[in-house]
Amino acid sequence: MNNELTYPRTTTFTITHEYTGPHLGQTLYFTVKSVPFDADATDVSDSILTPKNIAMSGSTFPQTTVITINPADIADTVTPGNYFYDIKVLDTNADVYLCTSGQFVLTASPNNRA
Repeated sequence: MNNELTYPRTTTFTITHEYTGPHLGQTLYFTVKSVPFDADATDVSDSILTPKNIAMSGSTFPQTTVITINPADIADTVTPGNYFYDIKVLDTNADVYLCTSGQFVLTASPNNRA
């Protein structure tokens, strides 16, 4: 399975995530970092993207959540390249589940017109 996400800088990019349990989700966490692991519980250090905490809704499975990456979420000073992401869900029992992870590719383009 290929879990690679490619984000073209300066675009608005959406990821649709479906969660199927074991318990309904409360919060979806989306993080992109320059390292595959660190001990920062706030997910601020080594982060290249503003960490996303998205309230989940729905009372049946699957719960569908849309993650939106906006151009301002990644600083212009971040060098295009390969990074690491994961999606975790905090469920209604206060358990955290890793749903997916993989390589996050930040690309650039010579065209900067909006």
